[in-house]
Amino acid sequence: MAHALVTVAAKVVSRRIDDSYVVLDEGKLVAHHLTGEVADVWTDILAGEPIDLSAPAVAELHALGLIISGGIGRRTALKRAGVVVGLGITSLALPEAAAAASATSLNKATAGTYCVTVPAGQTTASFTITAGGGGAGGLTGLLGGNGGGGAKLSGTISGLVGGDVVVVVVGAGGSGGFAAIAGSGGSGYDSGGNGAAALTGGGGGGGGATSIGVVRGAAPGSCPANQTWSGAAPTTLGVAGAGAGGGSTGTLNGGNGGTTNVGSTAAAGQNGKNGGLLNLFGGGGGGGGAGSPAPGGVGGGATGGSSGWANGGAWTISVVSATTVANGGQDLLIGIGGTGSPGAGIVTFP
Repeated sequence: MAHALVTVAAKVVSRRIDDSYVVLDEGKLVAHHLTGEVADVWTDILAGEPIDLSAPAVAELHALGLIISGGIGRRTALKRAGVVVGLGITSLALPEAAAAASATSLNKATAGTYCVTVPAGQTTASFTITAGGGGAGGLTGLLGGNGGGGAKLSGTISGLVGGDVVVVVVGAGGSGGFAAIAGSGGSGYDSGGNGAAALTGGGGGGGGATSIGVVRGAAPGSCPANQTWSGAAPTTLGVAGAGAGGGSTGTLNGGNGGTTNVGSTAAAGQNGKNGGLLNLFGGGGGGGGAGSPAPGGVGGGATGGSSGWANGGAWTISVVSATTVANGGQDLLIGIGGTGSPGAGIVTFP
């Protein structure tokens, strides 16, 4: 048996689904569902393992033009495969192929944990992550302070291989204060702090931080909403700090998420903090979630969470832009603070 390294053909991308693969030939606009022995061979190809060129599954993949090897020609492959494809390969109609292609990117603007598998042959990914905004404060009979905006980071992750999973945890916006009821911090990679309540006013909650990371070797289909992974866990590479909650008086707006360290690999920023009691009648806003694994801390003022990023594992992160967005909650109705908008996460492959 002759064994050799086999490469995936140009413009061919794949996505693993449980024990099978959807493979899209972008040049021909045809997709194939690989199962059984063919799926096992495809796994070995993606892993860079030597392949038995005499195997029928290899011949079928060659016949479809999905792989390239110097040890077997297309005419020979067609003879071995008998032209008829049937060993664990099912061709998909064009609408299904388009659906498979759309799965090779991610674009989410609601709080939660999301994953996208790196297609075969891809080594880099572009990303933009935005943290949640802080909630506005509420004060009986008066306008409360507005919530701060979350940080927005854009850049590139390199060092990827096909089968890696890019993981984005999108932070929620903090809820607004209402009269003497304080707003709650938004969930996220790092949760925002809660606002503080006083006699007639409640501070808004801080927003939740949004993170991006990569995991290699996770079980197929892994993407737990509670961020608790079994086996391999993601390496967090970047975190966008969230906006802080607004205080219960109109002059106490929440701080924006931090945008420090552009061009640096410095990692952790400050934690979000719970708002302190400003006076008898008004409470402070909660701090925004930040670029640190710890949740929002206690005490202190309405500080926006700092952003942070650092290389980790086999991957390198480059942040080229760090700004803030105006997604904090607004107090447009006397006594009722608005909720901050959730963050967002976008991942694309060139």
